[in-house]
Amino acid sequence: MSTLRRFFSARALWLTLLVLMSALVVVGFWDFIHKHGEAVIAVATVFLVFSTVLLWLATDNAVRSAEQTSRQVNRAYLACGGPFDPGTRIFYLDVENNGQTPAYMLDYDVRTAMPGQVGLQSAMQVNRNHQHWEDTIPLRCRKTIETRVTVQKGVAFV
Repeated sequence: MSTLRRFFSARALWLTLLVLMSALVVVGFWDFIHKHGEAVIAVATVFLVFSTVLLWLATDNAVRSAEQTSRQVNRAYLACGGPFDPGTRIFYLDVENNGQTPAYMLDYDVRTAMPGQVGLQSAMQVNRNHQHWEDTIPLRCRKTIETRVTVQKGVAFV
């Protein structure tokens, strides 16, 4: 039992010393503030200006990121394809908007490919020989464009 009393009395002594030292630090701190109040206010003002600039930069970055994400997510996603009638040489281009906003289609082009070449072609300029076509495709809607296509022998895909 005496060991336990010694432990608690030593702990109480340390706790008392900690409280007294904390009180001295607080009194010293307030004394320092009282003596150097204008310098402390100047340093605090510089700190607030610096923090405000950092907060403004972080907010601006967050807004730009949100705008970019919004443009990527809330845009028109078009899926194209359609049947080709070899007898009439007419290709029916089906354009479907699966995006979140209307699509503004200003022009289109139809190309042909040999078997094994689909998807391997490089990007090309739009062939302006097609009839100009402007239309708005509402979201979740499909439009069909009727166009004549010159198809070479052996072409499997239009």
